[in-house]
Amino acid sequence: MIFFEQLISALAKKRCSIWRPSSSSLWLNIKFLSTMPSPESTCKRARQYRTTYTGPETAYFEIIQSGCHGRGKCLILFTTSSVYLFNSPEGTERLFCEHGVKNSRLNHIFYTRGCWDNVNGLNGLILSLRKAGCAELHLHGAQAVTKIVRGAEQVSDWSGPPLNVIEHCDCNDSHFEDDSVQVQYLPLIDGEKFREEKTDELDVSRPTFAYFCRIKQKAPKLLLDKCAKFKVPVGPLLGRLQAGCDVQLDDGTTVRSVDVLEPATPCPTFVVVECPRGKQPPKRAAIEQLLRQDEALDAVVHLTDAEVYQTDWYQQWMVDLDVKTCHVVLNDRVAPLRPHSEALYRFSVQLNRVHSTIFPLLCTHEHATADTQPLVVTTKQESVVAVAGEPWLRFNLRPEPGLVNKCAPSFDRAAILEPIDGQPLVVDELRRFQDRLFSQIGANNTSDGDQYPSVTFLGTSSASPVKTRNVSALLIHLDDRSTVLCDCGESTYSQACLLYGADGIEPLLRSVKLIFISHMHGDHFFGLPTFLRRRLRAYRDCQLDYEPVFLVAPRNLLHILTMFESFSGSLQPLCKTILTHRLQPLDEQSQKHLHEAMVLLNMKRLEFVPVAHPMGAHGLVLTTASGKTVVYSGDTRPCPTLVNAGQGADLLIHEATMEDDLVNEAVNKKHSTISEAIGVGRAMGAGFTLLTHFSGRYNKLPLVDERHCSESIGLAFDFMHVNLAELAVLTEILPMLKLIFRDTYQNMLMRTEKKNFRRELKLKQEQQQQQQQ
Repeated sequence: MIFFEQLISALAKKRCSIWRPSSSSLWLNIKFLSTMPSPESTCKRARQYRTTYTGPETAYFEIIQSGCHGRGKCLILFTTSSVYLFNSPEGTERLFCEHGVKNSRLNHIFYTRGCWDNVNGLNGLILSLRKAGCAELHLHGAQAVTKIVRGAEQVSDWSGPPLNVIEHCDCNDSHFEDDSVQVQYLPLIDGEKFREEKTDELDVSRPTFAYFCRIKQKAPKLLLDKCAKFKVPVGPLLGRLQAGCDVQLDDGTTVRSVDVLEPATPCPTFVVVECPRGKQPPKRAAIEQLLRQDEALDAVVHLTDAEVYQTDWYQQWMVDLDVKTCHVVLNDRVAPLRPHSEALYRFSVQLNRVHSTIFPLLCTHEHATADTQPLVVTTKQESVVAVAGEPWLRFNLRPEPGLVNKCAPSFDRAAILEPIDGQPLVVDELRRFQDRLFSQIGANNTSDGDQYPSVTFLGTSSASPVKTRNVSALLIHLDDRSTVLCDCGESTYSQACLLYGADGIEPLLRSVKLIFISHMHGDHFFGLPTFLRRRLRAYRDCQLDYEPVFLVAPRNLLHILTMFESFSGSLQPLCKTILTHRLQPLDEQSQKHLHEAMVLLNMKRLEFVPVAHPMGAHGLVLTTASGKTVVYSGDTRPCPTLVNAGQGADLLIHEATMEDDLVNEAVNKKHSTISEAIGVGRAMGAGFTLLTHFSGRYNKLPLVDERHCSESIGLAFDFMHVNLAELAVLTEILPMLKLIFRDTYQNMLMRTEKKNFRRELKLKQEQQQQQQQ
């Protein structure tokens, strides 16, 4: 149709002889086409026909994070054309690829409660949505949540087109509706027996919503035999009947759509609720009032904290609902401890096969394949069976409503290790490597004094997380009670929970005495509010007096944290700040806190060095009481100032974002290539250089030139733990990893060769053009 309109326009304007019609019939045809309805009016009528039945063919919700150890609570509703997210805790964006979520299909996020634990992954999610080219994002239920987005915009290198973020938390916003779903907001109200018992002054009181969700009616099947009985001709009238519209035949007979369509099935419905202390869950009468005739409540997803969920009055409310309703429960006491990332679990098991102490297993390893027992909620008179929420738990809404599936991938250790143990060459080489290490350990007995300082990496990716690497964070253990945290990207706390488990996480949090934020890019500090809040809780759970942590950071960080306060609460009382500036010395208060920190940590030296990177970037040089020096570069180009400050260091931890062929990109973005980072260690005279902060293009191994394999260098991986006495082992591990992941490594080499070939070809063509001119 558009083509014919263009044709008519051209004929009217140009009147060229080449377009002169040879017969009157052509003009009649064109005149007929010009009288046809425009595409706009056709679309309007088509939309009118579709308004009766617009529901999706398939719909289900799936658990993304279950609220177990260190995780938030969120789920996602999948329909044929769109996805809808409920809450966005830290790490949500990283897990999307594990569940097959296409970022371009996400336009709506519903927040059950405007608290920090529900919104702290929003900034990372927005970053990925912008990269995917999304135009709009609608946020429901979290008042003023865009304030933390504005705070992040000041310190993030947003890429991609602008994303229009729209809030829906007004008193007039009582429901949401599109072609696939209807969502009714159910504000949770106070009640006399539900008086608020505030347990944490960091919690900010905000509106709390439950959401009643209905999947819209899909188009029922058109019964052609009945259409023939009513003498409906083949053509557009059938489409109108299919769309639920009555039609009139040429003889004046009206055919009703209900007479030629198979009976419609009831629409699936479910409720998502998070009931904090002091609030009352939606009453049964309020839910039943929203149900239409023949509809039943298929499921209730409980995001309620365990303290409230286990109360008698809450479980009585569950029992009072329809007996046929399925209850899915997500909280830290009910949800089983399960891996949330198949890629991360797989990579951890494979690295552990190489070296069991440097690459320890995660706390979810023992529980990955355990069976889940059904939950029974019992009151004095009745009981109801509930389902413990876990990652990849799927509840079907259409078709087969009520069907519960566990779509989790296999976590069988033997299957994961098959790429290693199934290759005799790799097994033989690995055995020789481990025998050689065992003999070295026997010859060099490590004393207790060599255990510290040690380093644990919680994030080794740059800019944004990938499947096997989180953003920047590492721990420098000075002794068993004193630890320095260097940078704190999003999900640092949950990474620590994965490594240290339920028994070890709180002692670790209390051992962190100093936090060093290298600069003001979001991938280096977005996880700080969560880490500080959890550290406070680690003291309270043991009924200990809180000890403020020393926070070393650029001065602008306090302003950004203030913008987060409406959700995170005030964090400054939890810290003793040491504020850095590239051009000015420390102020009097910062110098006082620096002296206190050195005394507390028993350090000989603690220095912050300006480096070649924007956003107030500094490196860190520390020397322990035993005389061991560790240097952390943060993000930087090769920096002479850092080289001079770290002369003779025992360990240099340096960023190596790019491979050597991307040196121009590294210069533009103020990062270092792998060879440049190794060169810094050589110029510094460092005993060992450990590379980290790799670009997301290197999911497993970065490209290291063979000429560097004989040097004292190593690559950092998430959850890797190593002390100074074990550093030499990392040099021998690198060739072993290249052998195990040789397919991935060879693919990266081929990609680099093709890129270099195209670059050389383009350069030759430009030279030839210059010569011809």
